[in-house]
Amino acid sequence: LETQAGTGLDMIHANQQCIQCQKGYECTQASVPCIECTPCDRGFYKDSEFENGTEWIEESCMPCPENTYRDQFGASERAGCLLCPVLSSTSGAVGQKSKTDCRCTRGTYQIQVPGNDSPCLLCPRGLICFQNETVLPVVEGSKWDILPGNFFRMEGNVFSLIHCPTGYEVLNLTHEGQECSECTAGYECTSSIGLKCTPCSVGKYKEYKSTESCRACDEDTYNINISSTSRSDCTSCPKDATTKGKIGQTSKSACSCSNTSYLDPIGTNQCIPCPKSAVCIKGQLPIFGERYTA
Repeated sequence: LETQAGTGLDMIHANQQCIQCQKGYECTQASVPCIECTPCDRGFYKDSEFENGTEWIEESCMPCPENTYRDQFGASERAGCLLCPVLSSTSGAVGQKSKTDCRCTRGTYQIQVPGNDSPCLLCPRGLICFQNETVLPVVEGSKWDILPGNFFRMEGNVFSLIHCPTGYEVLNLTHEGQECSECTAGYECTSSIGLKCTPCSVGKYKEYKSTESCRACDEDTYNINISSTSRSDCTSCPKDATTKGKIGQTSKSACSCSNTSYLDPIGTNQCIPCPKSAVCIKGQLPIFGERYTA
């Protein structure tokens, strides 16, 4: 007794009858008579048996859906197709036979560790990732290294931001949030190994978020505060007083009057003409003989 090729039936010699291929098996030889049902290939499954009245209906093994794989023969249900790991896919392909057919999706990276399953990880904001260990920093000059993921409470190895170039600081509260960030208004980072932005010192200011350093207050002004965010934070010297061309002054004492006047310490806080009987040295209080007096 022989059956026609591709009927999906199996022949038992002793009983001289054709029987249906059970779940997980098929008989689909196209060029020779079907003698024996064979297990579904890796990447395929068969979870049903069909009968239409007295006629068996052929059914071949079905490919595992996209984003799944099957690495063993004879799958008898669709659940035998295993899901790809998180953040990976088969890129639309079906019937995949191995976990290696699951590739990391866009916006991720993977650090291969021999002998271990290497997870696909979301790309940090400070990197451009290419689904493998190839990455490019968003900010040129930033230094990244492969380190254990313990700091982020993650298993395996991860890309970690070590330091940034001048004008940036390191943000690394979360793995995905790692990036070099420009210093905000009122802060700067002048080190070539940027870790943390620091406040603008007295006598300076910075108005915008950028990689620029804090600017010195103009001549004839001073600033006693740190972290200043506006040029208007630089206070003008009293009328007719100057800083003698100096910039970035940190106190009112940097403002001085001419040699023919002095700075009134009370009241108007303006330059007052020096009395005719006195001498005002460098705009300071008048000198009457050997004594200072107002």
